[in-house]
Amino acid sequence: MTITDSATSIRQMSWLLFIACALVLGICLAAMFSWGVWALLTAWIFAIGVLFAQKRYWSAGITLALLIGLLMFPTLGGAKTAARRAQCLNHLKVVSIAILNYERHHGHLPPPYTTDESGQPLHSWRVLLLPFLEEQELYDAIDLSKPWHHPDNLALQHRMLLYYQCPTMNPTSDDFTRTTAYSAIVGDRTAWPRSGTRALAEITDGPEKTLCLVESERHRMHWMATADPEVEMIRPVNEAGEVLVAGNHAGGVGYVRGDGNDGFLS
Repeated sequence: MTITDSATSIRQMSWLLFIACALVLGICLAAMFSWGVWALLTAWIFAIGVLFAQKRYWSAGITLALLIGLLMFPTLGGAKTAARRAQCLNHLKVVSIAILNYERHHGHLPPPYTTDESGQPLHSWRVLLLPFLEEQELYDAIDLSKPWHHPDNLALQHRMLLYYQCPTMNPTSDDFTRTTAYSAIVGDRTAWPRSGTRALAEITDGPEKTLCLVESERHRMHWMATADPEVEMIRPVNEAGEVLVAGNHAGGVGYVRGDGNDGFLS
């Protein structure tokens, strides 16, 4: 190797070291400050320019591909978040359709829960909807004369429908197969009276103006449980400033009105 070749190699190594330091610095600044993102992009583009100037086209192409990938990453992450939010609303929509079909079949909406002869809660409205969600077999396997937490019924708890679960939940967690954040809103002027049942036509404010279901992580419960929150508990913030309703999505929670229309409360 000649002295000229050695000097060229040293210059190339120096440039590559400089580029690497610039990129590391840019990444650190991007992590700490919003303007650091621009510093990172500037360093990356400068690195590509240097590599092209040195006719290192393969290295420049790989660096450019990495830059494009980094630029697309937030977009892809946002698309994934939006897709999960849309799927969550779709789950609520499917459940609301089952509720409306129940009302057409029985002449009234399902009660918040069934009771025994002494008035003790037995089963949630989610269990009553199973035949209208194409789960007649599961419905028949549940003993409606025994409470939901009876060992015979708890043996079936792992068969919870995916429609009762937000897709953002970790599918490997125990909560994924047993609990739900989709809650009915129980109250005298809601679609779910504290006792008895109610037809859509009997909702005082009209089904289209009445919240029927809401996603609330604060009120996550066993999907068979009879513990849906009272209307007073379904408020974004109470008088003490405590957050009462929080979902799995940034900026708000999903909901369904009594007429089946869904939306997102922010």
